[in-house]
Amino acid sequence: MINEDPTHRIFNAMDKYLRTRDGRLVVGLQKTDDLLISYLKSKNIPFVDVSNDMVFSFSRNHWTPEGHQYVASKIKAFITELEELEL
Repeated sequence: MINEDPTHRIFNAMDKYLRTRDGRLVVGLQKTDDLLISYLKSKNIPFVDVSNDMVFSFSRNHWTPEGHQYVASKIKAFITELEELEL
């Protein structure tokens, strides 16, 4: 038995729900996912890819302080760009 990946349906449902309430879905990616990026672009869902190698060696899932600084700067630039586009 093969289960279909529900990711796109979930994002679609969240986007639809938020738009009916004057909201907007934006996505942050912790790792690059070409299929998801393609889907987000096709649906005009803004996203920022914050993937980086600045993680602790004992756990590839936790950013170092430098990793956090990098992610924060990417998110800040992303939000600034969104605000400028919506003016």
